[in-house]
Amino acid sequence: MSNNYQRLLSFLIKYHGKQYKKQEKCTEEEKLYMNEAKKAGQEARNAFTSLVGIIEKEYDFTHERISQWQNSGTFVSYFWCQMKRSSHKNSQISLSLFAEKADDVFRFRLSIELAIDKAQKDDLETYKRLLDIPLKKELVYISGGNNEDEFRVLNERDNSIVKAMGLKKVQVSYVFKDEQYTDDDSFEKEVLKAAGLLIPYYEYLFNNKDEKVKDKTNEQDDGKEQVSFMSISTTDAIAQIKDYIVSKGFSYPDGLIENFYLCLKSKPFVILAGTSGTGKTRLVKLFSQAISAKYHLVSVRPDWSDGSDLFGHTDLNGRFIEGPICSAFQDAIKNPDIPVILCLDEMNLARVEYYLSDFLSVIESREREQDKIVTTAIAQYQEGIPDNLYIVGTVNMDETTFPFSKKVLDRANTIEFSFVDLVPDFSDVGNSVDPLKLSNSFLCTNYLVLGQDCIAEANYVVDICNELQKINEILLEANAHVGYRVRDEIVFYLLNNKQSGDLLSHDQAMDNEIMQKILPRIQGSSNTIHDMLCELFKVCAADYTQKTGDSDSEKMKKILVDQDISCKYRKSAEKLELMVRRFEEDGFTSYWL
Repeated sequence: MSNNYQRLLSFLIKYHGKQYKKQEKCTEEEKLYMNEAKKAGQEARNAFTSLVGIIEKEYDFTHERISQWQNSGTFVSYFWCQMKRSSHKNSQISLSLFAEKADDVFRFRLSIELAIDKAQKDDLETYKRLLDIPLKKELVYISGGNNEDEFRVLNERDNSIVKAMGLKKVQVSYVFKDEQYTDDDSFEKEVLKAAGLLIPYYEYLFNNKDEKVKDKTNEQDDGKEQVSFMSISTTDAIAQIKDYIVSKGFSYPDGLIENFYLCLKSKPFVILAGTSGTGKTRLVKLFSQAISAKYHLVSVRPDWSDGSDLFGHTDLNGRFIEGPICSAFQDAIKNPDIPVILCLDEMNLARVEYYLSDFLSVIESREREQDKIVTTAIAQYQEGIPDNLYIVGTVNMDETTFPFSKKVLDRANTIEFSFVDLVPDFSDVGNSVDPLKLSNSFLCTNYLVLGQDCIAEANYVVDICNELQKINEILLEANAHVGYRVRDEIVFYLLNNKQSGDLLSHDQAMDNEIMQKILPRIQGSSNTIHDMLCELFKVCAADYTQKTGDSDSEKMKKILVDQDISCKYRKSAEKLELMVRRFEEDGFTSYWL
């Protein structure tokens, strides 16, 4: 079984970047090496040329030149060829084949490409249309291409979101995997298949602007809802969501909508906690309406004790009775591109660890398969939790409800609702604001595994982790330190904030995460807990011992009201002052006052 294409990659792996010398300039030992390398290079280019010919014959394309096996005295690190239709031979837009190194791996890639350095205005305008149409499931977006630090596969798959990112250049590409190089015949079939997926994009760019890309894999004839999604940046989307909520007669503190969005984006499980009647459930509904998500409300019953109360059970007659959340699962499965938000109202009327135990375990099994996030099976759903299903729980922390265990708190961002302004604002009420139509990519995360998904932001991630390490060393004194799950979710939150155009400043985002991932886990009556809270206050605000007062909380209060002192994490510092004051008054403290 021949494998010329694998040998092509082997040539690049072995010789790329090494010096090439002519025979007359070589020692005897070098001559042997150069002859071997030259032969391998010629065979590699011949194999690449053969592959180009197969595409051209099948799809009526022609090429101008194919890169050589050596250039300017150096063995090449890639092969490249632009293929065009004869009617567009003067355009710099092409179907381009690459054998290249990317992310320390040598591979083949086929792309709709623009030679941007040579492109005229007409080509630049035409190429922009590439993002007017949806991305097929087998393809990926690749940004940049001229500089190594710009060249990367985008996790984002929604064409409207990628368009709003304003990148200099984006290619639509098919990236071949190692298992597709088994032999020449099978690989050539894969290449023709990839070309067949990409050529409709090429044709669309030069055809009438009203013409659609024909792709039977994307046709929906199974009852799925047809939706035309909007192209808008995250910053503009959040601004319009806030305007929509205000137009409905509701208002929330500055930064809360941004925080709620980042929590959903970072993990599809969020808890809204606080005083009864502060608008927790209403926020979930209004946010869902604002982005045209499908909204499901389920009121938790105090007698729920296991997963069957959620997913259903078999009655005495052998009939399966669906549970209250099944409609949300079915909606998400039926419409995979539309976000579905399930609100579990007053979720701690029963013990969350009991009735939600299956979900709490399965949500940790998330992994990426091609363009989807998948989990292990849950209850009757063998495909797992749909990646467009988001669960938001609302809780009242009072004597009628159950407290949360660390198992729950570690798996969710817990947003506290404590601010209440009883004076209404009628200025913007009644102004009509249309809801957005946003696809699931607006909420679906790009980050699942810190070591794999965050490489491009490695320096920023290390800075965040160094900051967390200082806090964790203080927590360790009271055996309240956090683990890798909490670290990862804080990092993902901050990365999503950065990727979304800095909806919040870094310090505001970190302040939110200390409030939502670290402080809710703290409670106790020992002096160690008190001392730990005092040390955390110094990190979040300043050294309170410089102030005078009868108690630590009194000194902390003076720090908070001092206009000359800037608190790095103000909300966390204010909460810590309250927790210390409660300890001093009651001999016990917790986040939930």
